[in-house]
Amino acid sequence: MDLVLTEGFQIDDAHEDSCRTVLFLDAMESLVSGSADCSLRISDRNTGKEKRRVQGAHESGIGKMAQVDAYTFVTGDEDGLIKLWDVREKEAVRQLEGHTDFISDFLWVRNPKRLLSTSGDGTLGVYDLRKGKEIARSENQEDELLSVVLMKQGKKVLCGTQSGMINIFTWGYFKDMNDRLAGHPESVDALIKFDEDTILTGSSDGIIRIVQVLPNQILGVVGEHIDYPIERLSITSDRMVLASTSHDKSIKLWDLSYLHEDEGTDSEGVEEEEEQKVTTPVHSEDSDSEDKGGKRRKQRKGKDSGGKKGKQNANPTFFDDL
Repeated sequence: MDLVLTEGFQIDDAHEDSCRTVLFLDAMESLVSGSADCSLRISDRNTGKEKRRVQGAHESGIGKMAQVDAYTFVTGDEDGLIKLWDVREKEAVRQLEGHTDFISDFLWVRNPKRLLSTSGDGTLGVYDLRKGKEIARSENQEDELLSVVLMKQGKKVLCGTQSGMINIFTWGYFKDMNDRLAGHPESVDALIKFDEDTILTGSSDGIIRIVQVLPNQILGVVGEHIDYPIERLSITSDRMVLASTSHDKSIKLWDLSYLHEDEGTDSEGVEEEEEQKVTTPVHSEDSDSEDKGGKRRKQRKGKDSGGKKGKQNANPTFFDDL
């Protein structure tokens, strides 16, 4: 297949310390970067020119970010603190507490507007960003949770772990996992959904695997970064190309067209990939929300919408967007 890459540019001295996470924001065509020096930098994604810098955005290094909508995004730091930002505001809009170790991954679920977070403290957190409060939290899984993805029409939440297991939670019952997927010899650092029944996993053994979910089975291998851990995975909107990055200082692009051969005319996976939707259990929207007040086992320390903008109301706010 043909893939056209346009000429890029390099931003020198963007941060005083390592740049750990970046994301594109639709608003004002921005590129946001977070660093171990605790700062955020908002740049023009076409030229690299700095638009704004927030020194001391966190008290510890920023390791993870995720977009919520065209103007808002969340950041997570080494101490487990989560902050919600709006590029139209000078300071963070919300501050969310609950984790006690580094934030490893985020997942924004558009319906019913929930933020999921995984952490080195071994817990999965669920937050209502509009109210700025924690809705549910899992028990300590006695294993660092490193990645998270939503599957099965929003009914299952999968978390990759340091031990190589993938823990499976049921939406609305976040207190503890109800299934596990084995087969990875080392940590599962990255997860990405291919369709409602299949995920692609990136492991610290350098291999990208194709994994079927419920029934659980490793189906094959996409490729590998030899002897280097997989750090991040990203997939194109048509699910034809997978990008992976690793400690070998390379970005590799993988052709996934062969995975579509058995799909026939079924386009359901593509449509559902465009917008995460949760089929809520009949019991309640977040039925574990009352559990977080109880005692938990002692935690172990471990290491887009967007598109074209319409006419804006006067003084738009983050909550108007939600």
